[in-house]
Amino acid sequence: SILSDIQSGAVHGINVTNPYKMKVINPDIILSKHAKQINAINCIYNNNHLIGDNTDWVGFIKSIDYNKINLKEYNIKIIGAGGSSRAIIYSLQKLGINNFTIYNRTKKEFIVNKIKYVTASLDEFNTTTLENIFLINCINTNAINNIINKVNVNSIHYFYDLNYHKSELHDVLESKDIKVIVGL
Repeated sequence: SILSDIQSGAVHGINVTNPYKMKVINPDIILSKHAKQINAINCIYNNNHLIGDNTDWVGFIKSIDYNKINLKEYNIKIIGAGGSSRAIIYSLQKLGINNFTIYNRTKKEFIVNKIKYVTASLDEFNTTTLENIFLINCINTNAINNIINKVNVNSIHYFYDLNYHKSELHDVLESKDIKVIVGL
């Protein structure tokens, strides 16, 4: 019924959040160029037909630019393999960054912008020892708390959390001189 409201003009558009960024895609929605490459959408609007677009990737690039971060200086770890992480991967591709590993609860294969990725397990995340980590969280706050508690946070330089609101975890990380950036 929401899609009908958008088509009729009763609603101008909607934002889509996890876990629906991939699930909402259907034949009635025309994907923008970027949404096709990412295979996930975060907004739907009407432009003579339903358009599914993805602006997450632009937001990530702009926040990296705003914070003056050179991602090529870091070992990038991404937690999660849903629609948000795919937009982050697309952003990294656009920035020419390929030094990243994707960790997920289950092993997954997927394609972003014609490139195939295979996730590593969260167990591997906990055993991999890298320095100068830029950690990108693409899962919910409760789940990330359990993962972060099991690792040596001293190797994390940045914690980029796509969740919008600061949490107690952010305060703990900042007390250890880890720079935290939230998705808002």
